[in-house]
Amino acid sequence: MRGTTGLLALLDEVRTGVDVTIGAAGGIGTGRAMAAALVAGAEAVRVGTRLVAAIESIAHPAYVDRLIASSGTTLSSRPNSATDGQSPRTGS
Repeated sequence: MRGTTGLLALLDEVRTGVDVTIGAAGGIGTGRAMAAALVAGAEAVRVGTRLVAAIESIAHPAYVDRLIASSGTTLSSRPNSATDGQSPRTGS
């Protein structure tokens, strides 16, 4: 189930509740968004969709084309059950 708390507010809440390394992911597609997540308490960030169109990506060409042609509205997809949410290339 997806929550309704935004990333920055969630980082603040988690940071005050646990003593572990915190990584942020989701909605980070610019340097400014990365900096905001780090300032909000993340010690690392992960970008994904922003890099799908890179030549090194193993994404299906039709998916890349759809992303490039999109108007900026949200596209949703289901996690790949074969990788259980992990990167197929690195396993992390």
